[in-house]
Amino acid sequence: EIAFHSYRSDFSSTYATGKSPFPNLDAFVESISSIGSNTGKIQSWYFFSEYGLMVYSMSRSRYCERIGREHKSNHVMYVVDIQRAFFYQKCHDPDCKGYRSPLRQLPLDVLPDNFVLYNFKQMENYTKVEDGSFGDDDDDDDDDDEMRWWDEAVEFAQLMENQKFG
Repeated sequence: EIAFHSYRSDFSSTYATGKSPFPNLDAFVESISSIGSNTGKIQSWYFFSEYGLMVYSMSRSRYCERIGREHKSNHVMYVVDIQRAFFYQKCHDPDCKGYRSPLRQLPLDVLPDNFVLYNFKQMENYTKVEDGSFGDDDDDDDDDDEMRWWDEAVEFAQLMENQKFG
């Protein structure tokens, strides 16, 4: 059973436990969070509909990319930008506060059918996402505006993470 909770803010957001309305995306996130015999499971998720931003909090998934091993007790989370088709990992451990893994491209077949990529120019940046240089091009004011938008969305996601998990 899914329990929904809406939060009032400048952003439309939904918090729920269990599976999200995006089964292909859920399956992908659970697959990347499964290490060895540990099968990661989605514990809860936040969806910021105005930004197409999904934050998954995992259970049975403690492998942290920053330290290269599992935390003893704290689990990880994945932040997924559905509109731009990329994701990164964060964890709940206080020693990793502020860390996020490099941005990685989402496979296009896991994106929900009703979402259109935010900017088709972003398709050109996928190689930059993989090599960690996404958003480093200062020559284009539009790119700067997009990164400010992204920074605001991530900051809000961080605020929500801290309220629920901190």
